[in-house]
Amino acid sequence: MGESMRLVRLYSNQPNIFSPIAFNEGLSVVLAEIRRDQGKRKTVHNLGKSTVARLIDFCLLKGRHSSFFLFKHEDIFANFTFFLELQLGDGNYITVARSVDAKRPVSILTSTVDVPDATELEIDQWSHVGLGISPAKRLLDGLFGFSVISPYDYRLFRVECGVRRRGRR
Repeated sequence: MGESMRLVRLYSNQPNIFSPIAFNEGLSVVLAEIRRDQGKRKTVHNLGKSTVARLIDFCLLKGRHSSFFLFKHEDIFANFTFFLELQLGDGNYITVARSVDAKRPVSILTSTVDVPDATELEIDQWSHVGLGISPAKRLLDGLFGFSVISPYDYRLFRVECGVRRRGRR
């Protein structure tokens, strides 16, 4: 695969509740602002900035934990499927769809063209449908070209290369 990849968009099958997010080609910044007319007591906390990062992580197949907000409130999110489209360095696209409540929650679409809304596709147009988390991770490892870091998968690589955790860089 190519030398780089980028996020293209994050969206769901519930666009009236979760509005699609398109990422810029260069740097994308998740920003929250409070306007003066909204009151002096409001802050930029709890507006969803970290939630966007958590949803990206979810689409990149983070494990299922009961404390994660989608599963903690599964009664609210049970009918949601989130989609993350990425563009690889070679110009090809991968869309990962992950359902909140399905037993085999992951479907993956590979394409040579941008697919702005994969919710409109028929099931037979998807490259891989109804995968469990482990098989989907192995598939993404290969698609991302990260199999060279075996026995580690792309999730460990992501954590070590850019996500800051308590007490670590």
